[in-house]
Amino acid sequence: GNEWRSMVELQDLAGRYPGLWSLAWIPRVERKNLAAFESSARAQGPVSFRIWDLEKGPSGPLPSREEYHPIAFIEPSQPAALGLDTASRPRYFQEVILPARNRAEVVLSHRFQPVEDRKNISFGMVAPVYRNGSRPASVEDRREAYLGQVSALISAGRFFNGLDFESLLRLAAYDDSEGGT
Repeated sequence: GNEWRSMVELQDLAGRYPGLWSLAWIPRVERKNLAAFESSARAQGPVSFRIWDLEKGPSGPLPSREEYHPIAFIEPSQPAALGLDTASRPRYFQEVILPARNRAEVVLSHRFQPVEDRKNISFGMVAPVYRNGSRPASVEDRREAYLGQVSALISAGRFFNGLDFESLLRLAAYDDSEGGT
């Protein structure tokens, strides 16, 4: 948790990227490793850490799945989001997590209202992370080497309001006739 916080603060991501609401590490946790993962997470961070399903809530039962994709670290700190199994949002899992993993590409999500701020419309940006920093060639190799994802939550309003369109868009007109400029 502290290493993640230090990395995010050092990069000054919120200052450099308008609208960046949070940056999270979301590992893949196979069902057989669930208890060990939760125990390790409690030893490193909040003693109450547990993976939870969006529909059932933090104190509800966790449905059995082959794998989970919990928010393990998030900065700025948002205790309410820790442990949320992002795979418990079926549309997000099918349209964002799996395509990012399978294509080894950054994928943008559909718009949604984050757990942390129900008044804001946001979107996610997910970058897959593979074992040894590799980028496996085949989908099967990607599935095998996939460790998890770095996920950025971006406030749409702050993102678009913070863009300096004048510096992003440069328009120049040229006259290509003889002697023209």
